[in-house]
Amino acid sequence: AAIVKHNVPRVLQGKNLNVAHLASLSTDAVPALADQYFSMSLSPSAREGIGASLKCYAYSSSLNSSDSWRSFNLSRWQANKALKRVEGYLVGYNVNAQKWPVRVRTPSNVLYECIYYGSAEED
Repeated sequence: AAIVKHNVPRVLQGKNLNVAHLASLSTDAVPALADQYFSMSLSPSAREGIGASLKCYAYSSSLNSSDSWRSFNLSRWQANKALKRVEGYLVGYNVNAQKWPVRVRTPSNVLYECIYYGSAEED
């Protein structure tokens, strides 16, 4: 969550939003990403990038879900709660899992990867 709170506002300073990096963070980042998605200070393109990272999380959580109480994890529960809050806004985002890596296409037709391969210094 701290990485989200630090890096997303950098977009307002003209820095690039590394969507794949945001999507590769732990589930602790999802509530902060959902909060940022609703921020009025972001540009539409930045909001779409955050939406893409949230769609990546939604896709991966659907693959890794378990209904067993023994697998309960507070961070995952909070992430799923945050995803439910934004899921209606992510309808126009399409996941393409036919090739590796998994990609998300935004409503404005921008394609983002869900996997981050770089280093933290690239941010």
